[in-house]
Amino acid sequence: MLRVWDFITLVKIEVPDPSMEGALKLGDRYSVGVTLDLKDLSSADVGVEIIFGEKENNKIEKVLDVIALKPDKEIGGITHYRAEIDAASTGSFEFAFRIFPTNPMLPHRQDFNLVRWM
Repeated sequence: MLRVWDFITLVKIEVPDPSMEGALKLGDRYSVGVTLDLKDLSSADVGVEIIFGEKENNKIEKVLDVIALKPDKEIGGITHYRAEIDAASTGSFEFAFRIFPTNPMLPHRQDFNLVRWM
């Protein structure tokens, strides 16, 4: 994990584009996705989440929701993670994706300082 972590690369992020698709409406369901090149790791080694929050001073000050993405496709180290999200709140929110190591031998996410923001 430690040897490969810094070499994980972001291939693609998929989120709704309000300028192209229009604003999301309350109750709409939409899909988000992240594609990563995990190098020598598998999808079982890496967790992905999307964090929604209210932004102040260029920083998410208040976390409103954290949603886990699940591995969808894995081909030769390139792994796509995906989640379906219900638009349950109105307003304008900031979001960010983060990745972290997962392994049954790690009792806590904080065991290694390896969380990365995408």
